Amino acid sequence: MPRFTRIRRPWRNWDITALRRNLGVYVHIPFCPAICSYCDFLKFGPRRPKGLDEASYEATLMSEIKARGAWLTQLLAGSGRRVDSIFIGGGTPTMLPARDLARLADALLQSFPTAGGPVEFSCEANPDTLDREKISTMHDSGITRLSVGIQSSNDRLLKFMGRTHRWRETLPVLEQIAMGPISNYSFDLIYGLPNQSSANVANAARDLLAFRPPHISAYWIVAEPHTAYLRWTRQFPRQIPSDQRVLRQQHDVECFLRGYGHYRYEINSYALPGWECHHNIRYWQGGDYIGLGIGAASRIGKTVVNNAKSHVVWHSSIDGIGGPRDALLEAALLVDPQAAAPPADAFLRMRNRLGPERSGMAIKPGWITDGLMDIHEGRLEVSSRGLNLSEQYALEMDS
Repeated sequence: MPRFTRIRRPWRNWDITALRRNLGVYVHIPFCPAICSYCDFLKFGPRRPKGLDEASYEATLMSEIKARGAWLTQLLAGSGRRVDSIFIGGGTPTMLPARDLARLADALLQSFPTAGGPVEFSCEANPDTLDREKISTMHDSGITRLSVGIQSSNDRLLKFMGRTHRWRETLPVLEQIAMGPISNYSFDLIYGLPNQSSANVANAARDLLAFRPPHISAYWIVAEPHTAYLRWTRQFPRQIPSDQRVLRQQHDVECFLRGYGHYRYEINSYALPGWECHHNIRYWQGGDYIGLGIGAASRIGKTVVNNAKSHVVWHSSIDGIGGPRDALLEAALLVDPQAAAPPADAFLRMRNRLGPERSGMAIKPGWITDGLMDIHEGRLEVSSRGLNLSEQYALEMDS
C-alpha cells in the first residue's frame, strides 16, 4: 500500500486518451452459490436451466474468447489500439476452481491484442470462495485486481441480504488478501438497508479499512424489479429508510474514507489516487469494450450490442462471430476501427468526477453556484455532492 498523499484534482491524471483509444473486455460468469435478495444481475443459483452447468458454460465461453479475440485482433491490426483492461464479473467468478479461472485468464490474454503495455485485469470474488491457493493461482495467471463483495461486517445484515459468508469467517481471507500477492484490491460496502444505522455503516467502513484496501465501492441498495428485496419492501414499506437518512449514511462513509486518503471518483466508488478502476472509468467516458458470456454487453462507437440471455441461443451464436449476422461486426462497420471511440453522452460522463468539455454544454448557473460542479481549464468537473444529482442534470443537458 502506498502512503497517503493528498493530490489536487487526481482525476486530471486519468489518461482519457488511452481509455478511448484502447478497449476493455468484460467476461460474465453467471453462477452463484445463492441468490442475494437485492441482486438483479443475470445469474443462476443452485437451480439452473436444463443444460446449463459450469463445464458446458466454460467450454462455450472458451470458444467465444478465441473466436472474438481473433476477430478483434484482425479488426485492430495496424491501428495501434489494444485491449488494456479485462474484467471478469458475475455472478461469482471465484465459484470456479482455481485451475479453471487460470485457463480463462490465459485464454483472454493470449486471444485478445493485449501487447504493448500493462493490462488492468480485475476479477470479482466472494470472500467464502477465496483461499490462499486460489489467490496465488489467480495472480500467477495474470489477474492484477480483486473486487471482493463483503457488503457489511454485521452478520444480521449479511443474513438479511442473503450473503453466504459471515464476518468472522472472512477475517482470515481479508488478511490473506492484504498480504498479497495481488496488491490492487477493492471491497464492496452496502448502505441504506432497513434497520441499518449510521453506526452500522461506519463500523463496516472501519472494519474494511483495517485491511488497507486501495479501493472501496459503496452502494446505496435499491429495490430492483424481480428481486426478493423488492417484494420485502412492498410488504414492509415503513421499514425503508428515508432518502435523507441514506444520504446521511453516504456522506458519513465518504467523510470516513476521505480520512484514509480515498476520494470519491464516481457515484459508487472511492479510491486512493492512482488506484481507480480504469475499466469502469472507460464505461463512463465512452470507451469501447467487448462483452463475453451470456447476456454480456459490448459497445463499439455509439452502438451497444447484447449477447443473448438464453444460454441455448448464446451457444448457437458463437459460430457466427465475424459473419454477416454478427451484430458486433455490423457495429464495427459503422465506425473507423482505426479511430478512438467517441465520447459518451452526458448521462454517462456526469457519473464520474471528470465531466465533458464545457464547449457547447447547456450549464445552469445554479449548478456552479450550488457547488454541484466546477469548470476547470474548459472542462466540467462534478463535485462529490453533484454526483448524487448527476442523472438529473445530465437529462436536463440532453433536453
